[in-house]
Amino acid sequence: MNRSILLLVSLALAAIPTAASADSVQDMLRKLPPPAFTSKHNMDALEYCIGVGVSEPYMPTVLRGEDRRLIYGGIMGGAAIGFLVAIVDTGEERTLAVRSYKGDNEKIDRAIRACL
Repeated sequence: MNRSILLLVSLALAAIPTAASADSVQDMLRKLPPPAFTSKHNMDALEYCIGVGVSEPYMPTVLRGEDRRLIYGGIMGGAAIGFLVAIVDTGEERTLAVRSYKGDNEKIDRAIRACL
């Protein structure tokens, strides 16, 4: 009986992503495709709308730069980053590039389209 419990615990622990196997923000940025969306909304409005739109099941985090914002997040309680949205202010409009895991592409795209 003790062996079966140990085996179950080992299998459960093996299924949890570790920091070494998770994508970092830098990894996600390196793999970021070209911008797929544009918007006339200001940066604050986009940040708020996208952050709220992806907040289930993700816990969004924002990094702010002079002319850009990164919104990224992982599943609450998890170590892996599940999506990253890079917003760049080009002056007349904002461009948005998105990277997410395949299972969440539609959900993330839907959240972004609702904010454009």
